[in-house]
This record gives sequence, C-alpha cells and structure tokens, in this order.
Amino acid sequence: MKIEAFYEFAEPYPEVMRAFPLVKHERLNLPRQYVINVIYTLIGQPFRAWVDRLVDTRHEEIAEQKQLFIEMDPEIANIYNQSKAVSTSQGSSFNLMKASAKRRRSKKQIEEEKK
Repeated sequence: MKIEAFYEFAEPYPEVMRAFPLVKHERLNLPRQYVINVIYTLIGQPFRAWVDRLVDTRHEEIAEQKQLFIEMDPEIANIYNQSKAVSTSQGSSFNLMKASAKRRRSKKQIEEEKK
C-alpha cells in the first residue's frame, strides 16, 4: 500500500493530521512505519479493520490471478479461514523428519540395544 492511502484514510481525523507536517512533500518523506504507528495509536480498531480488509482483498486478487485456489472440505476451510495464526518455528516433529533421526524408542528397546 502506498503511504498516500494511509493519509487519505486519516484525513477525516483532524487529531491525526495534526501529528503530521502541513506540507505534503514533508509528510511523504516520513518513515512508513512511523505514519502507520501514529494513525493506529490515535484511531485504533477502525484503522486496523481497514488495513485487514485491504490485505484480504489483495490476497484474494493475487490468488485469483495465479489460480492458487484448492478444493477443501467446507468444515476444514472454515477453520482455516478463521485462523490468522502462522507458525514459523520448527517443532519436535521437524527433527523426526531428518533422514538421520531415530524414532522414539521405549526404555525396553533402549536396554535391549545396550545389551
């Protein structure tokens, strides 16, 4: 999203616009993250909802353009669509996927291998 879009959203809120320089080219030189933080701090949830709608719309457009849709069970699709969580950590199953990994062994198996 262009920084101009954020300023357009914030225009109806005079308390937000007072936090930025009056001259347009000076406003455009402000760091993007600073602008977003100021707007979100002063407006809050309406700004977040607006950004979420724009992001969702953009994702849908890209998925349609690149034909990224798949068929899915409706119940699973509903759970997936409601989730916003993303995990980037490598869980315990990651280590089991390594070619050199041994599956968990019982104490009995370990003792037998020691003998």
